[in-house]
Amino acid sequence: MKTLVKLGALTTLAFALSGCMSTGPKLAETRTVNLPDAAIMPTPEQVNDPGYRIVVSPVKYSDQADAPFSRQVYDRIEATLLTAGNKVIDRDLASNLQRELEAAEAAGRFNTEGVQPADIAVLATITGTSLKYSHTERDSWVDDDGDRHTTPAHCDFTASSRIDVRAYVLPTMQKVGNWEFEGEESLETETRNSKCPISTTSANSMIADASNDAVESNIHNLLNPLAPNFYILERRDGDGGSVFRTNLGSSKGAFEGAVVKISKIEKIPGDEYTKEKLTRIELGEAEITKDMSTDMSYIYISDEALASQIRRGHIVQLKHSECGVGENGGWLEGLCF
Repeated sequence: MKTLVKLGALTTLAFALSGCMSTGPKLAETRTVNLPDAAIMPTPEQVNDPGYRIVVSPVKYSDQADAPFSRQVYDRIEATLLTAGNKVIDRDLASNLQRELEAAEAAGRFNTEGVQPADIAVLATITGTSLKYSHTERDSWVDDDGDRHTTPAHCDFTASSRIDVRAYVLPTMQKVGNWEFEGEESLETETRNSKCPISTTSANSMIADASNDAVESNIHNLLNPLAPNFYILERRDGDGGSVFRTNLGSSKGAFEGAVVKISKIEKIPGDEYTKEKLTRIELGEAEITKDMSTDMSYIYISDEALASQIRRGHIVQLKHSECGVGENGGWLEGLCF
């Protein structure tokens, strides 16, 4: 697990960093220019209905004591998948499919009869939680200036949570990935009692917070392979550079400053030994500008060499990290603004 430091208070540093970034031309001062089509264009259905249909199976638990935390883990996973632009099927239907999905996971094949309920299945199990403590006696010392300092007797509590998360393609049950989400929550209380008493309510609250941390700190591992494909539809040029319109809107996770990956699909010809196949080639990254609506946004590419490679129909995907949906990794390791 990575400890993430949210530095909302360091406004001066944030402005200093953002001041070095170019935001591109003003949309009102740009004009539409010709943008050639990609070699392989998306279908109208792909453009009009982006995102995977995902079924999240009810979260299981290895120990009955962890049952109270399963619903909140489900809610957190579901909400983040939706925020990242996907579609999560109704949880009542997910509950009805639970046994079938578990059987498919064991057998390696989902029932193919009828209409498939989803494209992706996500299964999660809380494999363990714990609450540990240590007691420190009162301490007193004198510094080099002769001032006395006292640390009161206290107890340090650490709650931890581990969640096993798996994702599969339906109906083949091809594994997308398997991850262990780990999270922690800490608390210090002043007390002379070396047994470190804590109420059941406080203990459960710490474990709940540790479970939330497990999801928040690690869910980018699940989100990146399930990032929906959105598409570049238009180019506009201005004195400050070029911006590109996409069908990635705020209802699908777009926000100003979000980082996106740009890629293209190319065809690899077949020969006497292999069949023709398609491959994805990543071209680079861009940032979403302030100009957006629920169903579209503009991205700015500061690299002119990259901008010249872009074609209508190229793929745009939100990039995710431990810092959140649509965020790059920390400016320093584990450091998020």
